[in-house]
Amino acid sequence: MGKATDPAAVVDARLRVYGIKRLKVVDVFIMPNVVSGNTNAPTIIIGERESGLIKEDWPHNKENVVIKQPMTIKTKFHEEKKESKE
Repeated sequence: MGKATDPAAVVDARLRVYGIKRLKVVDVFIMPNVVSGNTNAPTIIIGERESGLIKEDWPHNKENVVIKQPMTIKTKFHEEKKESKE
């Protein structure tokens, strides 16, 4: 994690990967310095932080959200079952 001018930096402060749109990395390896102890807690904190950032970036109005209707697939089995009920 670091500035775009840093050749060692892969992500910015919002965990977006430099040079690739709409890609984020949520992993312990984004930390510039790895902790000497267990990495579980820092990884959980990174995940929690990113969940907040995603909520901030998510569209809040319904005009920007696309809702797809579920697709119904009818098979021969469904037709036979329907005929047997009649």
